[in-house]
Amino acid sequence: MNFALFPSLGKARRGVSPIVSVLLMVGMAIALGGLVGLYVSSYVSSSSQMASLSITNVELTKLTGHVYFLISLRNIGTVPLSVVDVAIHTPQGPYHADKTLSYVINPGSSLTLTEGELYSYLNPEHFKPGERYLVRVHVEGGGSRSTYSIIATCQG
Repeated sequence: MNFALFPSLGKARRGVSPIVSVLLMVGMAIALGGLVGLYVSSYVSSSSQMASLSITNVELTKLTGHVYFLISLRNIGTVPLSVVDVAIHTPQGPYHADKTLSYVINPGSSLTLTEGELYSYLNPEHFKPGERYLVRVHVEGGGSRSTYSIIATCQG
């Protein structure tokens, strides 16, 4: 090879000192570890936003031409939940809450609702003692909408 064209190839070159190379690698490892830590912490905080509801009690009673309904809800999640609808399903069709619902259940809190707070009228002819009825609670919270169900047996 002709060293006249490439004069630097003929001379001995010195590389980066071992101390500097170790410091560069340690710095890069720390920076990479910081990025991974930032990603993991943002992932954990986003996954800790959980919407969850427990239906702790439901009562459905037909007495003297009137239907009484009571439902108790507990927020067991980590975000506030807004009650959107409470529906009682009968063979004649569902009864959806027809009153304005502005109930918010904070994490760890409970809420009890009655038929007077949810419905204008529940037709007693649509409910029979001993029959089972599906009750669905629709809530929003944490950027999602969820439905929770329970079976209520009509008393009377």
